[in-house]
Amino acid sequence: MCGIIAIIRRPAQREVPTSTRVRKLIDSIPDATPEDLQGIHLLIESLALLENETSGVPGTISLLDDSELLTLLIEKCKIVETSITKLERTLDKTNSDLKDIEKTNACIIQVKDLLWSLSNDRVRLINSVRELCQDKRDIGLVETFTSIHEALSALFRRRELLE
Repeated sequence: MCGIIAIIRRPAQREVPTSTRVRKLIDSIPDATPEDLQGIHLLIESLALLENETSGVPGTISLLDDSELLTLLIEKCKIVETSITKLERTLDKTNSDLKDIEKTNACIIQVKDLLWSLSNDRVRLINSVRELCQDKRDIGLVETFTSIHEALSALFRRRELLE
């Protein structure tokens, strides 16, 4: 099999989020186990906002510039994972209506998807770009290495699906 791969990226249209902004978003994610659908929806909203703010080249630059943010992100994801596991265990023992349980399960899946994106995809991206850039944090290098990482990750996932 032969192929040519082209990687094209437009320059980012948004500003790099400040460390303070990202830290506030991480801190805004609740540590406590959600007790109802409203609590799970708030958790989803806060995770989605963080995921969006730390995505792309601007998010990559923000997390590269302040390595403490990546540590905080990893720790917060672990706390939320533990919280969601506790919630799942309580669902097994509940006498709630089946429709409510199904809604809660659907929300739990959303939370797990967001956690995966943040704690696996985002962390792996940051570590890869940091390793490739070494001490040079030029925006052009970050854009290039982010594109390369995303392309190679997509190829790797495709290969896994074919196996």
